[in-house]
Amino acid sequence: MEKDANIPVTVTSTAVSDNAAPKELVSVVENDIYLLGGQEKEAIFSVIHKYHARVKGDGYDADDPELHKWTAATLFFSIILVREAFFGEIPRSEREVLLEESAVFGTSLRMPMEMWPETLEEFWAYWDHNIATLEVTDMARKLSRDLLYPVNLPFAMAASMPLARVLTANWLPKRLAEEYDFRPTPASHLAYQVFVASARITYPWIPARFKHIQHDIYMEDLKKAVGRIKATGHWIET
Repeated sequence: MEKDANIPVTVTSTAVSDNAAPKELVSVVENDIYLLGGQEKEAIFSVIHKYHARVKGDGYDADDPELHKWTAATLFFSIILVREAFFGEIPRSEREVLLEESAVFGTSLRMPMEMWPETLEEFWAYWDHNIATLEVTDMARKLSRDLLYPVNLPFAMAASMPLARVLTANWLPKRLAEEYDFRPTPASHLAYQVFVASARITYPWIPARFKHIQHDIYMEDLKKAVGRIKATGHWIET
């Protein structure tokens, strides 16, 4: 099955059809789901698997383990990218540990463990090939616009979207940024550099309790979602 560039967000595709982003969805994207207890994770993934089973199309199946491998790969890459942007280069030994641990992103979606790259060299060969060959479809462009220009958001989330767009434009591989029409402008590149430099300076001085506020909000959202799943079989309040 050929991959296209909307694959990493297959789980979110139905949830953003009305150009809105539920808070629980943001929590899942933030990956706090993997910090939940066993029964809570099982409840969340039961819904994901149920919806994946319904998402099929011409040459597309959301239960395809190759897609789950790619989803896991994008998450591992994002961990490396963000950590190195703000905290400097990660030693190879730590990268190897992160690669091994990131397999859970795929296996939780039913990717067989043997599909996951065993070495960093194997991962980067896989990654580079896919970045060079991914097709950015019209659906992917629409979905990316829905994600980065959502409506009906709470003020605090809406206020963060300009920064999200700056980070996206500067973190996307060049070819994909061009095909998504998210090319970084000189102004957005300068804004990115200023933000990263400022974060590197100020982050160590932020009290721990404030660093964890957003994480705590996401975890609380997820726990509420688990309660709804157990009661109704759905994580989004209807």
